[in-house]
Amino acid sequence: RPPVLPVFLAVCYRLFGYSHFSAHLTSLCFSFIVLYLTFKIHKELLESEYQWISPLILITTYLWINYTHLINQELLLVAVEMLGIYYIIKTSEKSQNYIYLLSTVWIGIGFFIKTYMIIIPIIAILPYVLIFKRFLLKKYYFWLGILIGFIPVIVWGLLCFDLYGMSFVEGINNKLISLSRENTFSQPFYYYIWNILLSLLPWTPFCINGIFKTAQTKLIKNYYFILIYPLLIIILLSLFETKTPYYTLQVIPFFSILCSKSLLDFCFNISNQNLKIIKKYSKNLIFSLIIIFVFLISLRQDLFNNKIFSASLLSFLILLL
Repeated sequence: RPPVLPVFLAVCYRLFGYSHFSAHLTSLCFSFIVLYLTFKIHKELLESEYQWISPLILITTYLWINYTHLINQELLLVAVEMLGIYYIIKTSEKSQNYIYLLSTVWIGIGFFIKTYMIIIPIIAILPYVLIFKRFLLKKYYFWLGILIGFIPVIVWGLLCFDLYGMSFVEGINNKLISLSRENTFSQPFYYYIWNILLSLLPWTPFCINGIFKTAQTKLIKNYYFILIYPLLIIILLSLFETKTPYYTLQVIPFFSILCSKSLLDFCFNISNQNLKIIKKYSKNLIFSLIIIFVFLISLRQDLFNNKIFSASLLSFLILLL
């Protein structure tokens, strides 16, 4: 594995000593970076004064809560990807050179963090660049950024090759091959569909509504990164044999922006009809949760066989209906 995370951990240990705080400081710092970039990308895409809603939604999702308190490379990768996307969105034919540079330097850095995983967001971004930002291909600093980003990878690779020879290269490739084949982390193709819907709770209804509403708009250039980009990422990840929840961390910030857009549209266009829909689906949701609760409780035969408990639960269901 590339040494990016171990180096950050070593620096934190040296500065603050060996402790849980030092170990988690890197993840904490990069989570704040992701939240800030979510804020900035929301502002660029939606031009809304309510851009603070997107990071607020992000920090209340299950996947974010579950993984941001862990020591892992995912947040580093997500932060780097979002930095690149932010500057790609900002680019124009008259942008300053440093913006072109930052729009591609993240590619090499991302490879240094998690090697071949960076290929997936590159493929997902490529249609946007080729259709809407084709002028970038003629910019010298756009290509220079890719070269500069790969300098740490080249230096690290040469040092490792000097120590380990071809076994170093084979080790990286074999890791990719093993993950692409059936293993203990293999899941069906549709795994990420239900996984993401659960991970976005309690904002899932707004995400689903946002997907349908945004797909109908003609401003697809504006909304590429909150609709097409995350869906392409999910499709590409689904083609890979190994499937884990944290792989989708890279799309959760963009779905958070989509949720905030859907939420704002709903709030500004609320009507009696919408209120009826809320009541209807809220009732169905509560009823479904109770059914699940009953099923889980039924596993505890000693409690479910209790007549008082069963009668109370039945009464509650009748009142709900």
